[in-house]
Amino acid sequence: MLKTISTFLKVVECGSLSKAAEVLGVSPSAVSRQISHLEDKVEGKLLKRTARSLALTEIGQEYYKQASKIIKDIENLNSTVKSHSTEIKGTLSISVFESFGLAYISPLLPKFLKQHPNLSIELDLNNDVVDLYRKRFDVGIRLGVPKDSSLVVRPLVRNNLVLCASPAYLREHGVIQHPNQLTMHNCLSLSRNGKAVKWNFCKGAEEIGVEVRGNLLSAGGQVLIEAARQDLGYILLPEWVLYQDLREGRLVRCLDDWEANIGRTHVYVFYLKDSFTQKTIQAFIDFLRQELPSQFVI
Repeated sequence: MLKTISTFLKVVECGSLSKAAEVLGVSPSAVSRQISHLEDKVEGKLLKRTARSLALTEIGQEYYKQASKIIKDIENLNSTVKSHSTEIKGTLSISVFESFGLAYISPLLPKFLKQHPNLSIELDLNNDVVDLYRKRFDVGIRLGVPKDSSLVVRPLVRNNLVLCASPAYLREHGVIQHPNQLTMHNCLSLSRNGKAVKWNFCKGAEEIGVEVRGNLLSAGGQVLIEAARQDLGYILLPEWVLYQDLREGRLVRCLDDWEANIGRTHVYVFYLKDSFTQKTIQAFIDFLRQELPSQFVI
């Protein structure tokens, strides 16, 4: 019945059966049959039809007025239901390792929440291995691939390492041309046990491991970055960690023709296959891919 009413409204709007048929993609005879069927239903003539013109009868005018309102109300109802079905709402719990969370997730969350005002987020900054089932997190973000086969795992960010130092350090001590020259420099290193640190590089078929030394070891990268900014020496850290410092010139890339060999580990985002919040999770992942610096987003 609604289809027949819509056809009637289209005929009135177009001013002829043939034009309405063209718009609707049907034959004029099919349109004529629908109008006749509608007139049988209301037991009255809705249209005055001649060979050259088409006009509404008095009953037709009132029917057109009320039918237009009904169809408009239905369209509005459909739009409302659709908007509710696609609305991002509820609570999204996210566990992310601390350095990435502080550098990127925390600054981006306000924008995401403004886009989805009916959503709440619970953020956990934690470097431990996360069990989404036990901890009841919706999304995890970690370096490396989780072993749990029940998870949906997606690569998010390349974890390419960059060797760099401050402009002042390079002016004073020189820019190295080969990884072996690092043994003559102060190298600020990630270390959790205080043991000697080896930085591995490759260039084509050539691979080399350099045992570096320096006066600062740290389990966290931020301490090393601050020391490098203050001209203390070379650091080797992921590009996503160094992005702003490299972009703004506080640190300078070195040995660009060599690749630091770390086994191609990436930053991954993962979630449960049967998660009830997959629509929200996908919206969050899409948002991150759009907002994170494009050069290291996978």
